[in-house]
Amino acid sequence: MSRFFWIFLTTLGLPWALFAQDSIETVDSSSANVSVRFMYYPNTPTPNPDSLRYVLEASPDLWYNAYDGLKFGLHLRGGKSTTHHVFNVFAWGNSGVGQYGLPKGTNTRGFMPVSFMADYRTSLSKLWKNFDIALSGRALDGLYGYQIGLEKQNAKRTITYGFYFKSIIRSATNGIPYLLDRQNWDAGQWNNSFNLTFDHRYAYTSGTGAVNVFLRSSALGSQTNYHYLRATAANHTDMWLLTLHSRVFLQLGYGTNWGAESSLFVDKASPEEMMDSKFTRAAGIFPANWGTYGLVTNHFHQGGGLNLRGYAGYLSPEQLGDQQLLAYSGSNGASISTELDFDRLLGSDKWPARKYVQLNTYLFGDVGILSVNADGTTPQFVLPRADAGLGVALTIKQWGPIEKLKPLTIRFDMPLYLSRPAALQPEPWQWRWVLGIGRTF
Repeated sequence: MSRFFWIFLTTLGLPWALFAQDSIETVDSSSANVSVRFMYYPNTPTPNPDSLRYVLEASPDLWYNAYDGLKFGLHLRGGKSTTHHVFNVFAWGNSGVGQYGLPKGTNTRGFMPVSFMADYRTSLSKLWKNFDIALSGRALDGLYGYQIGLEKQNAKRTITYGFYFKSIIRSATNGIPYLLDRQNWDAGQWNNSFNLTFDHRYAYTSGTGAVNVFLRSSALGSQTNYHYLRATAANHTDMWLLTLHSRVFLQLGYGTNWGAESSLFVDKASPEEMMDSKFTRAAGIFPANWGTYGLVTNHFHQGGGLNLRGYAGYLSPEQLGDQQLLAYSGSNGASISTELDFDRLLGSDKWPARKYVQLNTYLFGDVGILSVNADGTTPQFVLPRADAGLGVALTIKQWGPIEKLKPLTIRFDMPLYLSRPAALQPEPWQWRWVLGIGRTF
């Protein structure tokens, strides 16, 4: 029997079309996905999902940021199961329609006319069981970079070891206007690094947890020079109708030329880490003035760093001797964050719409300490900071007919208490709020 290809055209309002050799047969479908699927079945008399070998899919992709404007693109993806020759390729043409909030003097026609992002992963199990190679690259939102690495998992896939080389550079001509945080990126500077990772995920009687250890060192060809060891432990524990989330974080670092985008931040994830999310890699979904640092707190937060969300966007000035330093980012630090979900007390697990929408309400508290370089070389720890308040997280779990979209969590936190408030907002207890995507940890 010759080889078969199925091509599904599952565009809203159109029936599926089945192509098998030279024959065409139409079948009914209620799917509203917009995609084209190529399924390859070798040497089978009829297409059979149980014998699926390789799948290729294509779908349109529409996105937006404040500099590119509307982005019209295509997403190609494929793979054998989730292990062999798995890839994603995104390519966009950028229109410039809908630009807003750009820095004064920005060339409104200077945005990237086209952009792309791609990743590829495949198993090397013939060499070593549960052993993968992964590659990725991008020219997207003013950032150029690539990454190549190896990953090994244990038999239960609860422990992962990784090693990868990463290289990034932001355009010095048109890279900064894209950013949410335009103050903390050294544009035109290569930031190359070797990275080692260890991840351990585990379960216990009343919950789950994960430990991550991450070691980075500047690599050859880098214009930066810094090194750090980072450890994070997060646990999620059920207690009657409550759930306690906790995160312990520690970073030890040293360097003579840190890339500002890779520094440790008091309030949130670093600019480099925010490049991993389409919602935060450029201004647009969130306005750029929410990502600006100043003498009062701001309204944008992304989980990461010391994670003191109440200090979002605050420069955190400190007086050390006869110097006044801005202690919102540094190289060494430690923090503890907790969130106590109480939504089940309100009966949220019995709501009729819980299959599609989840609402979490919680109390939170964060405390952390950071070191800064008082004389340019010697790190000194400043006084700890803490925050506490109330939060709400709304998760859209299912999108109806658009089944390819992943769940989306929109988080609204109210850090009502700051142990060391801003000088221009001196009351420890005060109305404050931040908005973010995803839970903080």
